[in-house]
Amino acid sequence: MNNDVILASISKIHAYRYAKEKQRGVKFGENQVTTTATKFTTAPIQIGTGDFSVEFYGNSYGSDASTGYSFIRYLSGSLSSGNAFNVLANKGENGISIFQFGDTNLSPISYSNPDLNGLFHFIVTRSGTNVKVVVNNKIIGEYATTKICDFSTINFLIANSRYVGLFRIWKYALSADEIATLYNNGDPMGYVVPKLYRQFGPDIEPVAETFEFNIDSTYSQIVLANRQYPFDCMYRVNYVVEEWNFEPEVYNKVGFGVTSGGSIISGVSNWRSLEEANVGQMQSMIIKFVDTGYPSLLIYGDQRYDITTSRRLKVTIKGITPVGLLAEYLPHNLIATKKGPQIEPLAESFEFNIGDEYYKGVVLQQKYPYDCIYRVDYIIDEWDYQPQVYSIVGFFGIGGATTIGGASSWDTLEKAKVGETQSCFVKMPGTGSPALYIYGGNDNEEATARHLKVTIKSITPVSVASTWLDSAKQLPWSDTYLPPLLQSKGGYNMVVNGAPEVLFNE
Repeated sequence: MNNDVILASISKIHAYRYAKEKQRGVKFGENQVTTTATKFTTAPIQIGTGDFSVEFYGNSYGSDASTGYSFIRYLSGSLSSGNAFNVLANKGENGISIFQFGDTNLSPISYSNPDLNGLFHFIVTRSGTNVKVVVNNKIIGEYATTKICDFSTINFLIANSRYVGLFRIWKYALSADEIATLYNNGDPMGYVVPKLYRQFGPDIEPVAETFEFNIDSTYSQIVLANRQYPFDCMYRVNYVVEEWNFEPEVYNKVGFGVTSGGSIISGVSNWRSLEEANVGQMQSMIIKFVDTGYPSLLIYGDQRYDITTSRRLKVTIKGITPVGLLAEYLPHNLIATKKGPQIEPLAESFEFNIGDEYYKGVVLQQKYPYDCIYRVDYIIDEWDYQPQVYSIVGFFGIGGATTIGGASSWDTLEKAKVGETQSCFVKMPGTGSPALYIYGGNDNEEATARHLKVTIKSITPVSVASTWLDSAKQLPWSDTYLPPLLQSKGGYNMVVNGAPEVLFNE
């Protein structure tokens, strides 16, 4: 690579980093995305029955608990299936009013921010059957679930919010110290997750499954032998203390320890009494091995003293798995958008009177290159139904087309808002031959007047996210990825269904 290419790459990286500093959030719209509409979802994330944490920074104004407009949701989950993850706020509020986890409505879980535009830091951790909810570095709920629910592979929905700053999923239960670090004194977006948490070390196996100490045993035994690691790596060690008997209770150290560049960063790693040993219960800890030296993990069974009459410890290793940041979604990683082709209505105005057909085509059936979203701006110029006995009047789709937001139908003169410009959003899927129609209501025997006139002001394609880069993966510094990242320094506005629009360019 010559110097000119190197300098150009450095310049691009500098510009990207500058843009990154400017992009502080995404607007996801309000009360617009249900589980059946097109929406922004994460890539598949493998969780299963393991410990994990979900971190969100933003607000929930636009969520509506009464109609199911969640601001975070596991798409395939339900309480009946036993693997739900669903977080909602009451309509018109900013906070949390309903939290469903696994097979349970966790209640009371309540947080309210009086500032409807205010942001809050929300973390949920699962460690075994223990579920903890933390808002702004304060525990607002802690529960023991009836079972460890299998979340399998999760696709999270993030929607219905005026502002989302970040969304992260971790492969272990974050500790109180780690949560405080992520909260960053009230500025979670100002904290950059270290590289250590963004990569997963190689799979490793313990020297043995079970480690036992008796009266004549050595002071320590090797759990993970000395070895070199390719980079700084973190692991979760799950274990059970099967047996514990020290008489008299005079001892130095019982539990795990690390050597040569290792450290224990969270969890329970040693025990000073039978009560702390929690015999028979699953426990875990997080260890860190650096890429320098040859770190190892040991277990200590205390020394034998002259007064020792009994020394018995048995610990079984249940699993050692690499942990860290599974996925991280940030506004500046929305790297590409696309819009559907321009489409025109069949006519400017559509009128219905007594004896007319029930519906008329606005956009006829045609093929679309991918799922496309359109904004339809219109005015109801005239409305007269006498007597007022009729079904819903408004736009509807066929061939897979659906109305997914805005005001798309009306059943009273008041809702028709005669003379006012209104909008609705329509999804035209990339499969089938979708079309958009307008329904003018049924003729009824008692009808003395049936008149509707709707004028289409415009049909505009809306930008849809085509790529949302997972920050937990390494960003390739290439011309494929960099130009879109440099296009906007102002952030994005996620309008209906999670479709992003660049707010402004510089």
